Amino acid sequence: MAAAVERRELEIELAEAGVRVSALLVEPADARWLLVLGHGAGAGMKHPFLAAMAARLAARRVATLRYQFPYTEQGRKRPDPQPRLLATVRSAIACAAGRTSAGPATSPRPFAWSPSGVTVAARPSTCAC
Repeated sequence: MAAAVERRELEIELAEAGVRVSALLVEPADARWLLVLGHGAGAGMKHPFLAAMAARLAARRVATLRYQFPYTEQGRKRPDPQPRLLATVRSAIACAAGRTSAGPATSPRPFAWSPSGVTVAARPSTCAC
């Protein structure tokens, strides 16, 4: 029997004053891992590919935290400068690790987490740790 899956919309605050981005947490009740997943340059966190990936991972007990970059949040096409992309990935990781009030670590069980990303998120995801 498949475990229940909770879906929550979150807000992540970046280190820059007043900058917030949207995030989606898909968390199976029996999750053991949390994948922090950034979107590609041409699509946001709600892209069907990422939504399908999150659903398939949830079926395998992997929670996902998908998030927007500021440029996507603001409806711009051009990606943010690399330092801002990196700051966004780091803020999403901090959220995943439960270091912020909006973080998904609301249950007492520990998560192992890993950052990842598609195109525009790939490089800052590997540099953020």
